[in-house]
Formats: sequence, C-alpha cells, structure tokens
Amino acid sequence: MGVSRETVRKWRSRFAANRLESLADRPRSGPPRRNTDEQVEALVARTLGQAPPTGDSH
Repeated sequence: MGVSRETVRKWRSRFAANRLESLADRPRSGPPRRNTDEQVEALVARTLGQAPPTGDSH
C-alpha cells in the first residue's frame, strides 16, 4: 500500500483513542492553500474539457 509501519501505528493509536473522528485529515504545516475547492474544481473541469496538446512544437 506504500504506507510505512510507523504511519499505520500512528493511525491505529489515534483510532483507538478517538474512533473515526481521529482519522480525518488534520491541519498541515506550511502556508495556507491559495486556491479554494471551487477554484480547483473549475480548473479540473476546464482541463478535462480541453483536447490534449498535439506535442508538435511547430
């Protein structure tokens, strides 16, 4: 699955302490997101609606 044993241990410990609520994503370090969920959705929709580039540089 590509998950380390240490990560699984951490998840199991959180689950044992707080059940399902403990498995939700936690705030992460670093700068806040620049894009809203709506902006990301719009970008994905726009990208999926476009024809792929031909790869021709001429």
